[in-house]
Order: sequence, then C-alpha cells, then structure tokens
Amino acid sequence: MNLQHLFFIGLTGLFISYYISEYTHITHTDRVLSRKFQTKNKKIDSISTRKIIGTDELQVMDPFLRFTHYKLKKSQGLLDHPHSGYDTITYILSGHLAYEDFRNNSGILSQGDTQWITTGKGLVHAEIAESETCEILQIWLSLKLDYKLCDLTYQNLLDDDIIKATNNEGVTVKILSGESLGRWSYTITRTQAYVLDAILDDKALWQTDIPAGWNCMLYILYGEVYIEDDKLKQFEAGMLSQWDTDLTVRCVGGCRVILIAGEVLDEMIVNYGQFFMPNYPMVEKASRDYKTGKDGFEGSLEWRSKFN
Repeated sequence: MNLQHLFFIGLTGLFISYYISEYTHITHTDRVLSRKFQTKNKKIDSISTRKIIGTDELQVMDPFLRFTHYKLKKSQGLLDHPHSGYDTITYILSGHLAYEDFRNNSGILSQGDTQWITTGKGLVHAEIAESETCEILQIWLSLKLDYKLCDLTYQNLLDDDIIKATNNEGVTVKILSGESLGRWSYTITRTQAYVLDAILDDKALWQTDIPAGWNCMLYILYGEVYIEDDKLKQFEAGMLSQWDTDLTVRCVGGCRVILIAGEVLDEMIVNYGQFFMPNYPMVEKASRDYKTGKDGFEGSLEWRSKFN
C-alpha cells in the first residue's frame, strides 16, 4: 500500500467522522443504554468502597480513569499518597473530609462541597474523615498531553456557590461542571467534561443534552430510573450510546443520579500506581520524580501530613 492510498484512507475516515458528528448534532438523536454494571461494596483497608470505573470489567472510560464511591468512618481515609497527570474530583455527599497537601494547602470539605485538583506534574496529599461518617465520590479525569505536566491547581467549590438548575417539574440538577437545563458551571476544565448531580421526584423526567461523541455514564445513588425501556437501580451504573445527543431519564419513586460525560481524548494511557501518563518513559519518570523529590515533587520527601 503506497502513501497515496494511505492518505486517501485517512481523508475518508475524517470525512466519515465529520458527517457522523454533524448528523447527530442536527438530528439530536436519543442516547440509549449500551452497557450496565453492577457495583460491589468491598472493604479496602477497612474502608467501604464501590468502584465504578477502575475495575476488571471497566478499567477506564476515556477520559475518566477512576470513579469510586467511598463511605468512611471518623479518622478513616487515605494517608499521604501521590498523584500525577490528571484531575482529581472529590464530591462530598455527607459529612466532613479534612485534607492537607505538601504545598501547605489544607482545610475541611463539607456536605455538598467539591474539590477539583489539577495534579499536573505532582501532588502529595492526605484525605481523612473528620465526622463520624463521611460519604464521598471521587473521580479521576485524564488530562491532555499538553497539560500532563502543568502546575498544581486547586478549585474548592462550596455547596452554596455551585450552580443549580431546575425544570420546575420535579428535577433539580447540581452542575459541578458542564451544563444542564440551560445553566452552566463556572468550573474550569482543561478536559471538557460534565459532572452532574440530579435529584428527581417520582415520575419526573430529566431531559439534558450531551455533546455527540462524548463518553457518558450514569450512576444511581438511590431510586430506579429508566432510559427508554432499560432500567437502572440503586448502585448500578450504565454507559450510554456515544454518537447521540439527547438524554431522557425517567424516575420511579424518587431518584438521585450522578452523570459523568467527557470528550474522548483518544490518547494512550499507561498506569503505574497513582500515575497515569501517555507512554512508559513519562510514567516511569513521574514515579522516579516522586521517589527522589524532583520535578514537581520538591519537598515531598520531608513532608508528613498531620494525620500520620
């Protein structure tokens, strides 16, 4: 096969992708359930854990690397540990979570608060339950290659400051990032992504748009929902069709639904512990930098959180 044939094949692929994208944007086709996942409650280091993304069944859902539902008791949590190459999103469902990092950032997150950290080239921190019980969701969102080694950045979003929207028909959506019901979040996202927390009354319909081509998932905190004729119940997760735009969620008995969706980065992902990079040399360098306290991890070798 010569270069002319390769060029023609590549150009044809681009035209097909373009017309599929344009077609779905024009016609606004409905998203349907494509895969369903049962989540299992496991004890990991005595912490109650449900893994939604980051399992043998679903290792990643581009651009999402991990999605975990934790229930902690007082003084439980994650002691000093590193991250590199992605955003960590921590959403407090109930209780209080204390945090501290090696750059002297510290504080307490309370019910409804969100912490959005771009870890970039390096973060070492600890997160510990401050209340008798604490329930959180944590999402790891991959960064594009251009941002993999950017500087550490925090966005602490208090519950009262997070945009909320309602359709006045029994649906209230908290917009941690992205858009729903005509309102947009203020959150800065280097990777385009929606993170939505929707509470629906019995028989309510939530209609929202997701950009065509994005990967999208629902996770049910309580209640039962229907996407067309397919049902998801408490603690189940469902991936939705990719090249559609419109989503209609019908609630039975009162529901709470977490929606995550993001643009597909389509970059290679290499994982080593808490590090995610697009190739082996970069992930090995991140691990080496952490162990030697260099290039983003300066000061980490001497640092210990107050929780130790």
